[in-house]
Amino acid sequence: MIRREHISTMQLTVMHLLVDGICACCMMGLMVCADINTCCLLFLSYNLLAFATQPFTGCYIDRASSLRKPLRIATLLLLLGSILTVLSESLFPPIMFLIPTLFLGLGNSIFHVCGGKYVTLSSRNDIRSISIFVSSGAMGLAIGQAFCVPPMLYVLSAILLFLTFSLNIETVKKKESTEKAGEKKERIERDREKEERIKRDRKKEVECSHAGTYGRWTAIAILTAILLIVFGRSFIGKMIPTSEGTGLTLFFIFAATAMTGKAMGGFIAMKLGLRKTLVISLSFSVLFFILSPIGTGYALAATWLVNSSMPITLHYANRLFPRREGYAFGLLAAALIAGYLLATLYIYLDLPIVLIKALLGTIIIEGLVLIALGVRSVKVLTFSSLINICTNVPLNILALCLPLSTSHILILELLVVAVEALAYRLILRNTRKAFTYSLSCNIASYLAGLAAQYIFVLI
Repeated sequence: MIRREHISTMQLTVMHLLVDGICACCMMGLMVCADINTCCLLFLSYNLLAFATQPFTGCYIDRASSLRKPLRIATLLLLLGSILTVLSESLFPPIMFLIPTLFLGLGNSIFHVCGGKYVTLSSRNDIRSISIFVSSGAMGLAIGQAFCVPPMLYVLSAILLFLTFSLNIETVKKKESTEKAGEKKERIERDREKEERIKRDRKKEVECSHAGTYGRWTAIAILTAILLIVFGRSFIGKMIPTSEGTGLTLFFIFAATAMTGKAMGGFIAMKLGLRKTLVISLSFSVLFFILSPIGTGYALAATWLVNSSMPITLHYANRLFPRREGYAFGLLAAALIAGYLLATLYIYLDLPIVLIKALLGTIIIEGLVLIALGVRSVKVLTFSSLINICTNVPLNILALCLPLSTSHILILELLVVAVEALAYRLILRNTRKAFTYSLSCNIASYLAGLAAQYIFVLI
């Protein structure tokens, strides 16, 4: 018998394909009509909105009692972005393309967090369900890029709208009222079955329960390792020689390879164990990545292996953040986009060394400022590093790629101060402290940057 949560997981998996397909279709259509500078701006804006905002979206979703409403909001944002995309191509100047990009990026961010959280909760962090859900995005991106025409956009949008309003997911409050209405026995039986499965999985070192089981410093070490793995996996995945410009068939073969790698990674981990599967997949993916210039077969093998580790890192992140699965999903998405953008810059602009130096310098300076202000919380200091990845990198890219005046840079700095203050507010829940930390850190890093430029000129 197929359980209701399994049906919902499959619906969300199809919706994942549709969401990524819609976003890719729209962004390709917009960039075709824009010049190179506008294309870079749209590309960065979309990716930062869609992925770098997910930790903040996750914090909001984790506090919500219902996932149904945010999912519907995400769908409406995506549909609005699609409509504006079709209109923008013929009615608006390229700079106005940022408006549909805003709706598409936010809709994408909300959907991924909601979908990931529901699948994690309904399956009790079962790595196989996570594998299925995350797998379809790769094929959605391929479909959207290959067939970026209005008819395809209409079809994808119509199916997404139907699935969204037919999706049957329970809220926390509904579950409680259902138990009180007399269905507690059925739930107890389901829980007993799941507990038996969990016990079997623990014997294989999989541990499907999402309860946190680590000490503080162990958890910090594991989280750091996970973020580095996600960052490296994303960087290698983008750097693998693929089928770009070599034919549609091979392009879809690579997409299917990535999709099956993600889908099968969780099932293989159930058989071999999490750590063993993670070590094997990462080790051999590096090996085949080195060999990938020799032939397409090695590139396909590297693509499959590097994607097979994705559900494992998500499973570990969920265990590190019990009852905060949305934040866990979003945190890994932010690390993912950081590696992807860095690899893109390396391939097309050759800027990663400059950006890494600026980013590391900013993280160190702002970390010292926070410590001087009396911050001792590892959570706040870690969050500060994440915020800097989301704000410092795009700001430096704009400064290096576009002719910005001093007044433009100051305006962007003020915008960064506002964004970071809002981010700090999410974890501190103190507006005054959040603004003080953001302003102090940004003033210190800006002055340090000016000093470094003057010293470089004098030398």
